[in-house]
Amino acid sequence: MRELTARRTLAAFAASAALTGGLATASAATASAATACLAPGPGAQPLGFPRGSELTSVTAHSPCDVWVGGGQSSTPATDPFQPLVEHWDGTAWTAAVTVHAPGEIQGIGERSPSDVWAVGRTGDNTQATPLILHWDGMSWTQSVIPSLANDAGFAELTAVAARGKADAWAVGRVRTPAGDRTLILHWNGSAWKRVPSPDLRGIGVNDWLTGVTTVSASDAWAVGDPNAPHPAGLDRSAPAGSAKAAAVPKQTLIVHWDGRHWKQVTSPSPGQFDHLTAVTATSRTAAWAVGVTSQDGVQRRTLVLRWDGHAWKQSKSPNVKVAGVGVPTTLSAVAASPAGGTWAVGTASVRSIAGTENVVLRWDGKHWTMATAPDPGAVNQLRGVALIAGGDALAVGSSGPALFAQADVLSCGPKSGCR
Repeated sequence: MRELTARRTLAAFAASAALTGGLATASAATASAATACLAPGPGAQPLGFPRGSELTSVTAHSPCDVWVGGGQSSTPATDPFQPLVEHWDGTAWTAAVTVHAPGEIQGIGERSPSDVWAVGRTGDNTQATPLILHWDGMSWTQSVIPSLANDAGFAELTAVAARGKADAWAVGRVRTPAGDRTLILHWNGSAWKRVPSPDLRGIGVNDWLTGVTTVSASDAWAVGDPNAPHPAGLDRSAPAGSAKAAAVPKQTLIVHWDGRHWKQVTSPSPGQFDHLTAVTATSRTAAWAVGVTSQDGVQRRTLVLRWDGHAWKQSKSPNVKVAGVGVPTTLSAVAASPAGGTWAVGTASVRSIAGTENVVLRWDGKHWTMATAPDPGAVNQLRGVALIAGGDALAVGSSGPALFAQADVLSCGPKSGCR
């Protein structure tokens, strides 16, 4: 049966004073039920992301209900990104939200078709304010950010996860006079509140959280970097292996919510320059975290950690090789489902300091294996992944020339690879 879906139409409304120029949003009528629909694939790229833009995150309730977030720029060489959200309805992409201010959507999470959160920032790498948007099934609205004590003018949110209408978490960092500190916000059904989070404080230490996942009211995980190079940020503008990317030693950071407090837990850190970028959990005894490990800050390798209900342990993961020699390879996102299917995506520097290829890994139940993935441009990077029906996945990022990249969406299957 062919799906009948009402197309979203753009409508402007007044935004808060924190946003320059306001927020353009799309509302939607209820779509009729469908027995089947097509997941986005080749030729169905997002419409609202011009050259010079990228996708950072994706969430999918079904193959015909997919949200992506990222940033758009009309003039890549000079213009800053503007936050943007798009929706796939099984037929086409529609621009859903455009924030008319510098910034970027860095995380997006869907609990149901009528409960979707998108987080990021407005501003640049020196001055920024956290951004939280919510979809209630009819329209997008901007949430009020709680006061951040000792804020030095920069704060951002990098990931979001929701378990219920009154239970969602958003994580990131806030800059203080003493350096960057981890930032955790909780949604209680009526407002976002800041929750105390652990930090490894010290001179020159800059902590931030880059991923979050939630299983229950007393079981959530967040991961990140307790000694991050400052102020490279999550825009990942520093190429893998560059001096900026390997500025200071870094170790993995994992914190756990037990229903009352966030506490740091022991996590493997096999190298001297390690950090985690994303985490996903399917139960109290099953979780994955991914990132990068390096002994010298230059030769980066994939890092995968697995939670078995008792401890986090490193899981062996493949890396990209050229002529039998490993090249810098990093992981940016991971997604898993209790029903089966676990994927991780990232980037490998294979051509030169400015040339990269997409990296897609799949867990087959015993091992991580490398899946085939296209590389349309000279610079390719995947930054988000979400599961859809049948163990398939959608991976998002960007591809193209160095300064003129285009948002990219790949559809990945266990047997077919990515296309």
